[in-house]
Amino acid sequence: MDTSSGMVMSSGAGWAFIIAAAVVVASAWLGWSGRRRRRLLRSSFAPSDGTTTVRLHAFPRLEGSIGMSVPCAKVETWLRLNRIPYEICFTLDPTSVSPTGRLPCVEWQGQRLVESSEIISRLAREFRIAATSSSSSRGIATDGGGTGRPEATAAMSTADARGLLLQRLVEESARWAFGRHFYVDNFEYCARLYARGLQPLPLWCIRVILYFMLRRKAIAACNSHGMGDMTHEQYHDAFLRDVQCLEAMLSPSPHGDGDDEHPPPLTMVYANGSSCMSEYDGAVFGFLNNILANEIATDIPCPAFSFVKNSHVLNHYYRTIRKNLFPDWDRITSLVAVRAKSQQFVDF
Repeated sequence: MDTSSGMVMSSGAGWAFIIAAAVVVASAWLGWSGRRRRRLLRSSFAPSDGTTTVRLHAFPRLEGSIGMSVPCAKVETWLRLNRIPYEICFTLDPTSVSPTGRLPCVEWQGQRLVESSEIISRLAREFRIAATSSSSSRGIATDGGGTGRPEATAAMSTADARGLLLQRLVEESARWAFGRHFYVDNFEYCARLYARGLQPLPLWCIRVILYFMLRRKAIAACNSHGMGDMTHEQYHDAFLRDVQCLEAMLSPSPHGDGDDEHPPPLTMVYANGSSCMSEYDGAVFGFLNNILANEIATDIPCPAFSFVKNSHVLNHYYRTIRKNLFPDWDRITSLVAVRAKSQQFVDF
């Protein structure tokens, strides 16, 4: 009896030591990152090395996926759409590279640029690219052809308005619904998914890192956007309506005959309503990547995930952009590449 009690006490003391060690490590890391962030804020746009190459700082990729951050995917997709060579560096600590403590962050000609839309706007001016650059004008093939980007007018065009609405949908409402479901309600699955690319760190250590780096911030973001006030059923219903709206906006008019097993061919429609890719498609592609590039739709029950997985329109849209802009997908999302600290992209 005494021996058994002693074993229990010993086991409990061991766990207490592990927990205490994790708290000490996390506290030390948070203190260091806070000091690092304050230094960055004081230096504002001070460069790390005065590089003249576009250097994109983003969250790590996952095996088979370019990553789980919609803003990071948005910027990377835009860079590829416009065939701008870049280096992408991966970090789980945004405060170590970003003046605002958020990703993506781009280093360009001695400056640090933050916020995805501002990054695209600034680089578009630097490279003399129209704000709504189309794929046809850059030589990217599309399924439905096209006549180029919408004609510029003083007021916002219908195409730009449509694209902006879809971009806002996936960057706000749908994004935070996904965040609550993935980072909050299914945090254990999230940790195991990241662990495949962050080895040899033990799973318990990854849980601690992701809790402070992702889950805690995801909870705060969901609460600030009203997602935390919804019940489980309410936010699932809202999430499902978002992806249904996305499919409706991207649905083209089918041409030809078809049936349930062999649907008619589709004329490709992008976020701005035309047959040409634009900057708005980066965010939509990044959002769909979170669901379609992994086994999330199968592993985590969710009506919205199931809808996206079974949507012919959304899968066709996702595969078309992935094929045209990421021909090196298998290489850059392989397990070896995912564990690298950085990758370089040269025009394909």
